[in-house]
Amino acid sequence: MSDEEMSDTDLFKTELKSLYCSICQNIFSEPKTLPCQHSFCCRCLKTYLNIKTQNLRDGQKLREFSCPLCKTAVRSEDDSLSVGEWVDRFPTNYTLISITDEFISEKHRKERRTMCTIHHSKSVKFFCMDCNTLLCSLCTAKAHKTCSTVQTLAEAVDEIMSMKSRLCDELQTRKTEVEEVYTRLKKHRSAMNVNKQQIIRDIQNETELIAKLLHELRDREKELVINLENQYSEGQLRLGEILTKYESIIKSINICQNLIDHNALEEVGDAAFLKAISGAEQKYKELPEIDTNVPNRHVLMFLPDPSLQQRLQRLIKRPLGKIFLQQQQQQQQPNSDSCDHISDGSASVAPTETGSSLAEAIDDTITSTVLLSKFSTISSSDDSLITDVALLPDGFLVVTDSLSCQVKIFTEEGELVKYIKLKKSPWGICRLIQGEIGVTVPSKRSIVYLSHATQLCIRWTAMTSKKYLGIVSLSESVLVCASAANSCVDIISITGEIYQSFSRRLVHPTYVALTKEHHIVITDSYEKSVICLDRQGNELFRYFGHKDQALSHPAGICTSRQGGIFVADALNRNIYKIRHIPLVANITQFSLSGLAISPDNKLVLTHNGQNNVSGISVFHD
Repeated sequence: MSDEEMSDTDLFKTELKSLYCSICQNIFSEPKTLPCQHSFCCRCLKTYLNIKTQNLRDGQKLREFSCPLCKTAVRSEDDSLSVGEWVDRFPTNYTLISITDEFISEKHRKERRTMCTIHHSKSVKFFCMDCNTLLCSLCTAKAHKTCSTVQTLAEAVDEIMSMKSRLCDELQTRKTEVEEVYTRLKKHRSAMNVNKQQIIRDIQNETELIAKLLHELRDREKELVINLENQYSEGQLRLGEILTKYESIIKSINICQNLIDHNALEEVGDAAFLKAISGAEQKYKELPEIDTNVPNRHVLMFLPDPSLQQRLQRLIKRPLGKIFLQQQQQQQQPNSDSCDHISDGSASVAPTETGSSLAEAIDDTITSTVLLSKFSTISSSDDSLITDVALLPDGFLVVTDSLSCQVKIFTEEGELVKYIKLKKSPWGICRLIQGEIGVTVPSKRSIVYLSHATQLCIRWTAMTSKKYLGIVSLSESVLVCASAANSCVDIISITGEIYQSFSRRLVHPTYVALTKEHHIVITDSYEKSVICLDRQGNELFRYFGHKDQALSHPAGICTSRQGGIFVADALNRNIYKIRHIPLVANITQFSLSGLAISPDNKLVLTHNGQNNVSGISVFHD
């Protein structure tokens, strides 16, 4: 047995007699001291005297008793006192109470002590802050002698207590965040059913459209059959007229032949013979001329439209559409109190916090647009998918081609001037104030800066913390970028440092532009709207479309010096102009993407068609 355990046992034995009541054999409880200096529990003394009283005659009171230990007589000073009152007047031994309490605390502490997991006979007395481990004295001297922070349990508890408060706060904050995400995910899960039903309706609408087209083809089939009947009747009529003519000729020939056959010379005489032959010759001469150009046969023919057949064959081979599950890092649902739509007869918009709306600024006049030029952006056998466009000071157009991983520069007439191939797919593009070109590369979380003075080359690359798509230059060293993956729009430095981040009521921001007041306008394809924010992130207005022509998939966006905001819709193929003209043009053949405007109000639009065929169109407003 160890020295430590022996000392603890000796202490326990020496204190055992003085701390335990000799009557109940338990640790003292409210000890009372008799004149002989022996102490007993208050309750034990009362029980002891009550037993003594039971041996007295009826009516006789107890006047004295003997100490249970030394048998010393203890006499009462007041005969009128009861047994309980007599015991209560004995002095309380507070010193013994203090010693007893300390002994009980020490005993409980020993009972609660933790033993070392390595040295099982040793109790834990230290804590290593470096290794986060409980230690005994042997562990401290051996295995942890090189550790810098080994403290006693009391010291470690004091330090951990301050950590406990911070940890509790962090845990509560994290719990609140997790519960918010959990609640939002539960709402999204239930909303997926509604979304599923909407997708089913969309698919049914597509099939209904195809069925409508097939019905129109059936109508055209009936028209062709009617046309066939008309052509058949006309052919039959023509043939009937020709047949009647030839029947008349055959009849006249038969008459001539009969005259000749029935008037033989030996039978009718010379005069009758001459008259018959002369009459037959006269009738023969009166026969109409035979048309030798009469066709051998009349044939009805059907010539199908080969281009229509080719388009139908391509349509049959193509799928009706694609189903995909889109995931966002954050998807905030708009507040139902602040997203009530306002209709002014020309547009559907959401009110601002100040109560004003975009409806006051929309001119319902629709003006025409003139197509100046249109050309393909495919420069080789590679497929092309144009995502954004920007205008250079010399009038050239620079575009990002995410499918071929290229940045290309064209003249307004469509001539490819220069291009550069990047390692990853570019997306957004903008012209910087200092003359360089900024290109977002979301898959690498970077912005590539290009120079185009002599040839298109990479000047330098800035790494960003988010995957940015749309980009626009706010000043010489500040950019505004949209991140659909993070559901936010950020104001950042050209080196990628985030100055401000706006995410309220943004779900899938894709393209971004600046107004002449330096307000930020954003297209949100998930919310199907255009959002305008001020520099503090406050929402000024939200635009959902013109009259009954709602936005379907807003994509590219740009602004003019006159304050107009142009938006390209990728699905319904419309170009919207907010504040001046709600609807500008309709490009029926293509899916629209990037949009830019020149100082002389030329609108440059990038679009993508079937089989990865992309192009650029230039309009004049």
